[in-house]
Amino acid sequence: MAKAFITMSAGNIKADIERVNGNLDKIADAAIAATAQAMGEVANDMLSIAQSKINVRSGELQASGLVEEPTIASEEILVRWGFNSPYARIRDQGGDIFPVRGTMLAIPLDAIMTATGPRFASPREEPNLELVPILQNLYLADKDTGEFHWLLTPHVHQEGNRFVSGTVQEEAPNVVPKIAERVGQMLERSV
Repeated sequence: MAKAFITMSAGNIKADIERVNGNLDKIADAAIAATAQAMGEVANDMLSIAQSKINVRSGELQASGLVEEPTIASEEILVRWGFNSPYARIRDQGGDIFPVRGTMLAIPLDAIMTATGPRFASPREEPNLELVPILQNLYLADKDTGEFHWLLTPHVHQEGNRFVSGTVQEEAPNVVPKIAERVGQMLERSV
């Protein structure tokens, strides 16, 4: 009776393992790249939602929104998004606003407002104004028409509308599932 035997080359086994490991490294790199891309897409979605919640006359705050390129460092993928406008935080969270220069804030009134904001950046740019005190308020009015163009006040309280923090809170439960779905779709296309 013949005895059965099986032989394999140890060198082939090592080569096969190295090839599998190389393929696994490529798959891991593809998964990391797909995850970073998906995170950027989800951050852009969240930015769009936050921008839709901004209720201001000018588009300056909306235009200051940005999503940074994903960074991959020390086993972490990071995508930063937000708004670069200096008043984004106060519009989101609320708080008191004080003048940066001078002692009074000049608040533009409806008479000089356009669809994109006031016709003048400040009362200093507008000619022909006079100071009009009424009760405990100070106004700057056009000398010819008498229209009130600016309210002068030492500070104002801005209520926050939570356009960023509300979006983050609402979207937080959906972020990981959305990223996972998009990564799965990207990896399916690449296979």
